[in-house]
Amino acid sequence: MKEVTSSQLGKMLFLSIISMKLTIIPALVTKYCGTDGKIGIMILTMLDFLTMLIYVNCMEKYPNMTMGEILKVGLGKVAHILFFTILFLFFGIKCVFIVKQAHIYLVDNLVEEMHWLAFTIPLLLFLFYVMIKGRRVLARTIEFLFFMVLISFAFTLLIPIMKWKVTNILPLMENDWGSLLKGLFFVNFIIGDYFLLLVFVGRVKIDASLKRTLIGYALSAVVLVWVFYFVFYGVFGKIAINQGLAISDLPLSAVYPSTIGRLDWVSVICWVFVILMIMAIMFVLVKSCFEEVIPCNKYWSSLIIVGVLFVVMAILYFDLEAFIQLITSTWFCAICLAVQTLMPFVVWLASVRVNRKMMEKPVRFQKEQS
Repeated sequence: MKEVTSSQLGKMLFLSIISMKLTIIPALVTKYCGTDGKIGIMILTMLDFLTMLIYVNCMEKYPNMTMGEILKVGLGKVAHILFFTILFLFFGIKCVFIVKQAHIYLVDNLVEEMHWLAFTIPLLLFLFYVMIKGRRVLARTIEFLFFMVLISFAFTLLIPIMKWKVTNILPLMENDWGSLLKGLFFVNFIIGDYFLLLVFVGRVKIDASLKRTLIGYALSAVVLVWVFYFVFYGVFGKIAINQGLAISDLPLSAVYPSTIGRLDWVSVICWVFVILMIMAIMFVLVKSCFEEVIPCNKYWSSLIIVGVLFVVMAILYFDLEAFIQLITSTWFCAICLAVQTLMPFVVWLASVRVNRKMMEKPVRFQKEQS
């Protein structure tokens, strides 16, 4: 069943691209890359963007097959289960990270203290409801609320603009390329945004504008991320590494009259909705991957995911530093790099093998597909 339009998928892709890059990640990128992080983020986002072309081509080539069906026919059931298990773990770790960032954002901007249960239980109930409703309802909701994303960016970038100094971003490259690439290795977990498209293969309405629409939204998100980082480094310069939460520290860095302060609250409220939309997307992706690995109805899959997240948050919730050490450890970064390198190749290989079966044995292929 075609669940989303190309425009709706483009908006979800936009949110996926910005999801890991605007909160505590800018300081983390600065830790490993220095002020060259602005160049580093450009490299990472463009390399990630190139993988999108493979996934979009797969969508257009097999409009009536899901990614699960393509993998089963092209590479077999074992490869299908392994593929979606890896995606499940990848999205799951991102979910935990984004939820923790959401908690930090609320504590920094709306409340001084918040017990983890007071935050977790309402959030999990919301996410459980979103997962039950599924991809189609989520896509329509995001399409309706997408204007908040644009408002959030506008206020976050414009309020501190008078504090921006060109001297803070010069020189563009302070260190050599070897040091920059080494630093990028330790933050490569923040990309992999286009894996979202794999869940929607066969579920998006194919039209002549699909590729143009997705590329348009993706490039818009990438450029906004670049602008964000150039503003971030232009405002904070050498002390960028000390900024814990970029999307709230940028507006707060500006000293303006109270009227601007009220505009800052507009940004805060909009970002709350944006973060909720990002979390909803990630959890729906986790649920979709889980159901590919272990077929079950939407209620059981949603309940299991919420239960697992609750246990994980109860164990690891407060220790953000330990979680950051995990995702920046050498072995974890090596695994992430391998996954993000191999996934496009696996999709391409499965697509080629499916096409070969269609050409050589169309009757047998139709039986396998059914």
